[in-house]
Amino acid sequence: MKALSYILAISFCFTLSTLANAAVDGNELLQKCEPIEKLYDDPASLSSKEGSGVVYCLGYIDGFMETFSFQLQAQIVPGVPYCLPEETLSKKEIVMSVVDYLKNHPEELANPAGYHLFMALRQAYPCRQEEKEEAGENKSAAEELESGSELNEQ
Repeated sequence: MKALSYILAISFCFTLSTLANAAVDGNELLQKCEPIEKLYDDPASLSSKEGSGVVYCLGYIDGFMETFSFQLQAQIVPGVPYCLPEETLSKKEIVMSVVDYLKNHPEELANPAGYHLFMALRQAYPCRQEEKEEAGENKSAAEELESGSELNEQ
């Protein structure tokens, strides 16, 4: 029983070290998200590798948006950096705004994927000024992340 405990502990450590080294950056996010148009326009042309990448992309973006939404509701982060329109957006529209952002900022692709998601949503779905004032936005959260293009230099 003790040997099994040791094996499980060692396996757990290797799993954690693998996960720690598997940080997603803009390059990987672009690679996984770019085939999203095929999924909606011509799913038969999607390779299995592209399909699994798109599923990963959709899950990553959903997870990011859910986490950020929770952080706003729990007041963990100040202000509202982006405002999704009241009409329902398709997943494709959201992913394409991220893909467009990534393609337009190739010099920043080495930055973490979360940075790109934040900036892409902020650029594609800006809040109107009066909404920002009503929400009591503290510019520092958005400003700090925007200046994060130096993230790789740290």
